[in-house]
Amino acid sequence: MTIYTRLKRGEIVRLTAQYPIGVLEDTEYLTGGQANSGFRLTTAAGNYALSVCDEKTFGEMNRLAQILRHLAENGFRTTRVVRSKDGAMVIEYLGQPVLLKHFVEGSVPQNMTAAMARRVSRELARLHQVTPPRRGCRPGLPMAWSPLTES
Repeated sequence: MTIYTRLKRGEIVRLTAQYPIGVLEDTEYLTGGQANSGFRLTTAAGNYALSVCDEKTFGEMNRLAQILRHLAENGFRTTRVVRSKDGAMVIEYLGQPVLLKHFVEGSVPQNMTAAMARRVSRELARLHQVTPPRRGCRPGLPMAWSPLTES
């Protein structure tokens, strides 16, 4: 992820205090993505990815969180959003939306092999088997789902 927002440890501690994840042990900046400033957080409860969404609106991030939750609830392997202590999927920090997710171990390969492409194809096929949510995603909005049978 590109780092637009730099947070000091104290700021991250204040942010993470809003979540039921325990005491912050370690942090590191994440690289490789776009449109967010990402941080890997380690606590006694596990590893998390904190995203300060520099180029997305609160509404866009809330829709993303709803879609991720829907996918997870329907058996699709995806990162899981951590709700804040007051139940919010997205919180605000200095006017920017913030999303906390369980960290998914792995790496970002530079080149995709044929085996990787087959695996991605299988996962994409599984994604297309997930029933679209009935609410929260409307045509015309980013990441909206609409059945292929509709015109």
